[in-house]
Amino acid sequence: MGRIFFWGAAVLLLALATHLGAVLFSPAVSMTSAMERAFAVTPVNAMTVLDEEIVGNVLREANPDLVYAVCPYDLRHGALSIDAHIPEFYWSISLYTVQGDNIYTLNDEQAGVSNLRFRLELEKPTLDIEKVIGSEAEEEAAAAAEAAKSDDTVLLKTPTERGVVLLRAFLPDPAYRERVAQVLAASSCHPTHAHS
Repeated sequence: MGRIFFWGAAVLLLALATHLGAVLFSPAVSMTSAMERAFAVTPVNAMTVLDEEIVGNVLREANPDLVYAVCPYDLRHGALSIDAHIPEFYWSISLYTVQGDNIYTLNDEQAGVSNLRFRLELEKPTLDIEKVIGSEAEEEAAAAAEAAKSDDTVLLKTPTERGVVLLRAFLPDPAYRERVAQVLAASSCHPTHAHS
């Protein structure tokens, strides 16, 4: 009886450990794979609306009730400007690091506008305390100047040079696909210096 109880408890603990491992690590592995596929099939630093054929190649578990657009980004040569056009139905924007970590998400209800502009910059690590204080003051001044020029720009910082911007828009009916895709296609993602 004791032996059966021991093996039953061992199997139960193994099953629990396996389940927890899958729940905790599977989403990160899945998102990292999606990042790699996005970089492989779409241009870098450019917004691409994923058509019905390609969406399954990039996002394995894509929701058929959504239209997706992606912009794999690489900040090695500077900041990125993202101009987002928001359709009349549900919409969201998410930014992921290349490891699949979500660093920012916003939806249409939170935004409350029909167009948004983002500036995505690399978060620079600082070691010298004097440089930290000086750079913080410089960054605050630069942010204030940017806000004075354009109060609709949201400054975002990412800890990694590479990642993916993902737009999602609700598709209320398949007949609306072209209309929703056109709004997403009006969104853009490009190096800041290219259009400044």
